[in-house]
Amino acid sequence: MEIRCLVVDDEQPAVEELVYLLSELPDVTVVGEANSAKEAIVKMGELKPDLVFLDINMPGQTGFHVIEACVDFHRSPLFIFCTAYDQYAVKAFEEQAVDYILKPFSAARVAKGVGRARERLQMESVSTTDEMTRLLEALGPQKPHVVRLSVERQGRLLLLDPDEVIVCKAEEKRVRVFTHDGDYLSHGATTLDRLEELVAGFSFYRVHRATLVHLKHIREVTSWYNGKYLLVMDDAAASEVVVSRNRVKGLKENLGL
Repeated sequence: MEIRCLVVDDEQPAVEELVYLLSELPDVTVVGEANSAKEAIVKMGELKPDLVFLDINMPGQTGFHVIEACVDFHRSPLFIFCTAYDQYAVKAFEEQAVDYILKPFSAARVAKGVGRARERLQMESVSTTDEMTRLLEALGPQKPHVVRLSVERQGRLLLLDPDEVIVCKAEEKRVRVFTHDGDYLSHGATTLDRLEELVAGFSFYRVHRATLVHLKHIREVTSWYNGKYLLVMDDAAASEVVVSRNRVKGLKENLGL
């Protein structure tokens, strides 16, 4: 039995890793890739995959928006969630018989997930659309992970509204947070990966492995060189931020360009 797969992740290296691992499995065909929730919904309608490997923590629309869209499909695909999500969500996945794999991926875990999906697809009575509805109900309304970001400057600990943040940059073993009022060192999250997880419910996008920007603070987008883009932010200094070539597509998707 052939299983047609769609791989969805805003990080292209993660997509490429999963595509490679899936290519090593018998009777598995990757029919498409997507780097955003919006693109994933379109491709699911066009390609009608049997199985979707879905990243949950994507900027803008998350993996949960993809699930919501599938409720209206005549036949929803099966999902394997690719996540570093909190244990509450993982528990809900387990209760609703929806599989998940934690990042970083392993060949054995991916193969096990595909094996479970194969068993499910061979069950004539499976109703994945109903399961998606129950999963959404189990998870409840999706809210931002944090209400405030803790930062420090000159011995003071401050709490910022995430919407105040313009850019976050990784600096050696710390993260520097830039706002209209100045810059601070992140206190609650000491890595950019962790900070990105905390602000998953807000409109942030990882434009570079060391740079996270708030989409609403982008003033200007221009093509640069070698496929890269340049952002001009809305702070007083009109700060410029380079977008890596492999992040341009996702940025344009999130900005509607």
